[in-house]
Amino acid sequence: MAKIEKALTRLEKRNADGKLKDRGKMFMGLGRIQASHPQVADLYEMAVKDTQEGARLVWRQKPEQQQWREAREGAYLLRTNLTVDGAADLWKKYMQPTASAATPPPPPPPPPTSSPSSRPPQG
Repeated sequence: MAKIEKALTRLEKRNADGKLKDRGKMFMGLGRIQASHPQVADLYEMAVKDTQEGARLVWRQKPEQQQWREAREGAYLLRTNLTVDGAADLWKKYMQPTASAATPPPPPPPPPTSSPSSRPPQG
């Protein structure tokens, strides 16, 4: 179960147990949940409905959004002003700074060594 669903279930349980009756507080709770989970909040319908028992929290996952939810998992959306010849070219240009940052610097030059023939004569 997703984190947003756990939060909605907790709020729904508080409402069903009679611990949360005020409509305003229910809306505040829904707003807090939506603000805490902005990436997936649009995938759920959430509402406060009037019933004979009073105001009730009602929520469900939008079935028409399920495919979109699965498709956008791990997907990239790149906005750019670069002119490219296709997706592969754009990805190459996008990854170029990352690749150069990941390349380790060249090793330092070895220290100079003195050979016996380069030493001045002592005497």
